[in-house]
Amino acid sequence: MSRHWSIALLVLLVLSLAVNFFGLGFLVVGGEHPSDSRIAHFAAIAALGRAPGALRHAVENELRADHGAIRDAIHGVRDARRAVRTAMRAEPFDQGKLDAAFAMLRQRVDHMQELVHAAVGRAVAAAPAAERRKIAPPRRGD
Repeated sequence: MSRHWSIALLVLLVLSLAVNFFGLGFLVVGGEHPSDSRIAHFAAIAALGRAPGALRHAVENELRADHGAIRDAIHGVRDARRAVRTAMRAEPFDQGKLDAAFAMLRQRVDHMQELVHAAVGRAVAAAPAAERRKIAPPRRGD
């Protein structure tokens, strides 16, 4: 592969990662009161980016049904991230407090993922087999 193609692919990879992180960041730390639609839409894209439109809409509907719990989980993740930053900046530094803050962050991220995964699972379970067969196979690197 020529050097120009390598650079072009690297630029595309960086842009793709930036867009994905922006979308995830928008979902996690969006406004003070994220809308039901925004949470559902970005979580559905993150969970089923290459799934058929009807299935993505079903996932969005499941996420909207759980929007209160998901919103609270997102706020919990944001609060835990703040606690990690606070522990990192503390003087005197306390490794135990940082470890506890990281543990809380992991717990809250896991809880948020459980909520999203449960919504995806309900939508996929209710989808007809023909719709599930339309889910694209993973791309290389997925």
